[in-house]
Parts: sequence; C-alpha cells; structure tokens
Amino acid sequence: MSDPNQPPPPGNQPGQQWGQQPPPPQQQQPGWGQAPPPQQPAPPQPPAGQQPGWGAQPPPPAQQPGWGAQPGQGPGQQPGWGAQPSGSGGGGLEPNVASLLAYLFGWIGGLIVYLTQKNPEARFHGAQSVLLSIAVFAVYVVLFVLTFVSNLFGIFLLLLWLAAFGVFIFMCVQGYQIKHTKLPIIGDIAEQWASKPT
Repeated sequence: MSDPNQPPPPGNQPGQQWGQQPPPPQQQQPGWGQAPPPQQPAPPQPPAGQQPGWGAQPPPPAQQPGWGAQPGQGPGQQPGWGAQPSGSGGGGLEPNVASLLAYLFGWIGGLIVYLTQKNPEARFHGAQSVLLSIAVFAVYVVLFVLTFVSNLFGIFLLLLWLAAFGVFIFMCVQGYQIKHTKLPIIGDIAEQWASKPT
C-alpha cells in the first residue's frame, strides 16, 4: 500500500500516463520591471541571387588572356609590324586586298589606301606605293632631261620602265601576302607615315 500523502514520482505527474512526455512549459511573460528573455539570433540569409544548399553554382572564374596574347592588348588594337592582321582593313577592304591595290594602281591606289584604311600594314603599303611612284617619276625626269644631252640615256629610260614594272609586280605579291617588305630608304619613311594617326 502506498502512502496517499507521498508525492508521485518525478516522471509520473497527475493526469499523465506512464511513458508520456511531459508537456512543454508555457512561456511566461515577463512581469513589471523584468527584462524580456534573450531571443536567439536568426540564421544568416544567403545573398540575393544565390540559392543556398546543394546544387548552388559557384561564380565563374575570371578569364585570363590566352597563350601568346598580350595582357594589355584589346580587341580594337592593331597588331605590330610583321603580324598577320585579321578582319577588315577599316575601309571595307581586307588588308591583303588593300595592299595589292595600293601597288596595282600606282600612286593613286597607294594614296587612296593610305587615306581610307585603318590597318597599319595596309597603310604602310599604301605609303610605300606613293613614295615608290614619286621616286620612279623623279628618276624618269632626270633621265628624260639627259636624253637631250645624249641619246644614250634613252636606253636608261627603257631600263627604268622595265625595272619599275618589275618592282611594282613584286610588291603587289608581297602586299597581297601581307609581308612587311621594306624598300631601301623609302621603306623607313613609309613606316613613319603609317604610324601617324588618321
């Protein structure tokens, strides 16, 4: 027989069956002058645009310049001398076609290519064509004047035209292949002209 005055065991409260969990204690409101209980901080929220948990995509890595590319070279910059330029020459013509036309039509074609194209190699061939035409014309004037002194200089006039024709044909091939072929003396001047901004 159990004593009726003896309190029940701690796990067995009045109105509670054996093995049941006791109900959670009700939250008491703080009284007058009492500080409220501390609240637990909320879990951190992910930044906007990111999905938390599994399957989140990491940010893409920064792109590095490819092999052989210059770090400071942008897409709009032109390659240096001897490089193989790609794309239009800036005036609606490919650089190799513009370089060919610069020699094919003499100083007129060279001047048009030099003034209208943006590609430095095409501008170089245009400037060199103009300078080559001027040099040939200057030698022609000198030999033409000397023919009045002696008819022997008439042979040199013929040789001059044959040599000039051969040089222009050779430079047409070099320009079409985008080869930076410099003629003596005038090649350096043509490079200086081509490096000037348009």
